[in-house]
Amino acid sequence: AESLQERDQKAKDRYSQAKSSYAKVINEYKRAKTDFLKAKDKYVQYKDGNSLKATLEQAKNYLSRSIDVALSHIEVIQSNSNTIPLLTEDQRKTTNTELNFEKDWLIQKKAQLPSATTKDQLVSHGKEVQNHWIAIRIKTKKMAGEILIAHINRVITKGDNISIELQANIDSLKVKGKDTSTLEKLLADLNKNLVLAKQKRDSAIATFNQIGVSGATTLEQLNAELKEANELFKKGKEFIRQANQYVRSAHKDLKEAVKQIRSQTGSSSSSAVSSSGGESSS
Repeated sequence: AESLQERDQKAKDRYSQAKSSYAKVINEYKRAKTDFLKAKDKYVQYKDGNSLKATLEQAKNYLSRSIDVALSHIEVIQSNSNTIPLLTEDQRKTTNTELNFEKDWLIQKKAQLPSATTKDQLVSHGKEVQNHWIAIRIKTKKMAGEILIAHINRVITKGDNISIELQANIDSLKVKGKDTSTLEKLLADLNKNLVLAKQKRDSAIATFNQIGVSGATTLEQLNAELKEANELFKKGKEFIRQANQYVRSAHKDLKEAVKQIRSQTGSSSSSAVSSSGGESSS
C-alpha cells in the first residue's frame, strides 16, 4: 500500500507539474492573442472574404487558448489544495466538485468552437467563456484564502502544543524548587501572542467567507464581484500577515524560554526544546 509520505510527494509533484504546464499554456495563449490581433488588423484594412475567414480562424484559436488557460488555472488550484494536509476532506471535496463542474463546462464549450462559422457565434461563445472565467477567478480567490487559513492553523496548533509542553517544564522545575518567574512571564507572553494570532486568523476567515458569486450573471455584475473579491482577499491576506507577526513573536518567547530551561537544568534537551522549531506561515 502507498504510504502517506509517498502520497504527499505525488501531490507535490502534481502541483509542480501543474504550475509548469500553466506557464506553457500562458505563452501559447499570448501567441494566439498576437496572431488574432494581426489577423483582425488585416481584416480591418482589406475587409475581404479571405481576411475575414483568417480572422475567424484566429479568433477560434484565441478563444480555445483562453479556455486552456482557465483549465490549467483550475488544475493548479486543485493540485495545490491536495498538498495542504490541514484542509479538511469536506473542503477538498467541495473544492473539487465546484472546479470539476467548471472544467466540464469549459471542455464542452471548447468542443463547440470548431462548428462556429460566423462572427456572431464566436462573439457569443467568447462572452460566455469570459463570464465563466471571471466566476472561476472569484471562486479560486476564496479557495486560495482557505489554503492560507490552513497554513496559519498549522503553525498556531503547533504553538498551542508547545505552550502545553512549556507549562509541563515549568511545573517540573517548580517541583524541584527552581525559580520559574521568568519562564512564567515568557509563557504568558507566548500565550498572549497566540490568542492575538487566533483573533487575526478568525478575522481572515470571516473576510474570506464573504468572497463569492451571489447571483451575478452579466459581465458588469461579475466584474464588480471580482473587484470585491480581490479587495476582500487583500484584506484577508493582511489579517494573515498580522497573525504571522504574532506567531513570530510567540516563537521568540519560546526560544528565550528554552534558554532559561537549559540554564536551570544544565541539559541540552527537554520537551520544550524538542518542539522549539516553531515557524510562521508564509
